[in-house]
Amino acid sequence: METEDNLTLKRKFLLQHLGKSPDITNEELASLSKYKNAVYVSAVKRKLRRQGYILGPYYDVDMGKFTKNRLIRLVAVLMFRKDYPFLISLLKKIDCFVTLYPVFEQSFKMLIASFVCSDENKLKAIFTYLLEQGIVVHCDLYTQEDAWYLRNPLFVKTDGESASLTPSLDGLLQEIEIPIFSLGEFCGITLNKCDLSLIEDLFIGIGECNLRKIGQFERKKEGNLLTYSELKLSMKKLTDHHIISKYYSVYPIPKDKCSRFLLLMRSDEKEKTDRLLINFGKNARIQERLTYWRSLSGKERYGVVQCLCHPSFVIKLLYELDRYEEIKDKRFYFLRSFPASYWVMQSINTRYYDPHACTLYYPYEEYLEEIKKIVESESVTP
Repeated sequence: METEDNLTLKRKFLLQHLGKSPDITNEELASLSKYKNAVYVSAVKRKLRRQGYILGPYYDVDMGKFTKNRLIRLVAVLMFRKDYPFLISLLKKIDCFVTLYPVFEQSFKMLIASFVCSDENKLKAIFTYLLEQGIVVHCDLYTQEDAWYLRNPLFVKTDGESASLTPSLDGLLQEIEIPIFSLGEFCGITLNKCDLSLIEDLFIGIGECNLRKIGQFERKKEGNLLTYSELKLSMKKLTDHHIISKYYSVYPIPKDKCSRFLLLMRSDEKEKTDRLLINFGKNARIQERLTYWRSLSGKERYGVVQCLCHPSFVIKLLYELDRYEEIKDKRFYFLRSFPASYWVMQSINTRYYDPHACTLYYPYEEYLEEIKKIVESESVTP
């Protein structure tokens, strides 16, 4: 098993500062991490990247800022009996999906899927059809109107002690400042073809977000002849209007050794749900993405933790949470890391962006018809 002593103190500081300040220079990293020079920092970063401690840079996209109509995410937790490849092939026809995550199975196969959503009722109708046809045996739907809040691992505490890989879950209800999760408001600008292509490529980290590599990728993929100057102008435009924001994914141990889970928690009081979410894993050597989901069925609001951590943290997690009577409902999903083909991710689909109206609406009726054709041609039965 990995221990927290596998990294030198200097490397811990480097990872910590890079995770908190994605625009930090190598010169600043050298000074803060006590390295002799910036050249050596570059070599250390390359090694940590090869070892699986760093991915990126990536750019998060604020969906509230680039369209007049309000975009949200819709998340579906699906249980089914059919093979994974078949269900994945159906879900990929809903071409506004962002991620498809397999979950360790219990009674049924499980998958968590998230979509960019411009009309929750029309998207919900697709899952109603899948339920009616017996393709899916159970479906929990949630809306996410907030952004993900990334909290990269803490490696060294302010007192110089190493942060724990298996943090205590004491004090989850302590008072704490709640960060802003909400998406921004429409920024008032029209996006051109280069802007939209760049949004899609930055979101999934094409070419480590290097503009020259993105230009090469666009030429090979779509035959888009986007010059470096055009891409540079688009990058400035998107950054200046806060449509995109840079970040690195930093992992507590090499990524392929991490356990990954999704945890939903709620209390009867909004304030307590907020505290449970923000206090969970704070000042610890785990990576967290935090947000809120609202159930479409009961309208309950859950604090959501997507976590990558040392496997030993998962072992004690649920036991420690059971101590809190204030947690009225919790849902735990242990995400599978294999086979890799069951993990599917694509960027935000901007194909239907209307530059005149500055809106983005997806053709859900067309997606449903495509799914119906596949189901009928396969003669699928429950």
